[in-house]
Amino acid sequence: MIGRIYLDLYARPGKANAWETLPLRDGKLGQQLPEAVLVVNLPNATVENPGLMGQEELDALFHEFGHAVHKILSGSRAQWAGEQPGMSGTLEMDFNEAASQFFEQFPELPSLLTTFARHYKTNEPTLRIRSTAFGVQLHLGGD
Repeated sequence: MIGRIYLDLYARPGKANAWETLPLRDGKLGQQLPEAVLVVNLPNATVENPGLMGQEELDALFHEFGHAVHKILSGSRAQWAGEQPGMSGTLEMDFNEAASQFFEQFPELPSLLTTFARHYKTNEPTLRIRSTAFGVQLHLGGD
């Protein structure tokens, strides 16, 4: 094990509406594992709405997961703890968004989406095409 990522996935009363990754504990080689908390606000299921995740939420979830992975990987072999809160002194500030932007690209891969993106009633793949300024891309669809 190289670290821990805790998940706080669903909206609830009193919870901030932010989507973020919070450093919980820096890693120190041979002494403690780095830890992070991935905080998002996915919709809760109700009788009328099954709490579906749209493309924007999926992209944001992968983005924040990238921050969490970056935190764990940058802190897992550190020889010190706490030099810079959250990243154990191993992260250049201009590199802060690199892993998250990398992970944002994964929801655009049909090979990944087909492993989990299904219509909640029919279990059929829910891929559709969307046009962007950069061309045509796949995205998750719904009813």
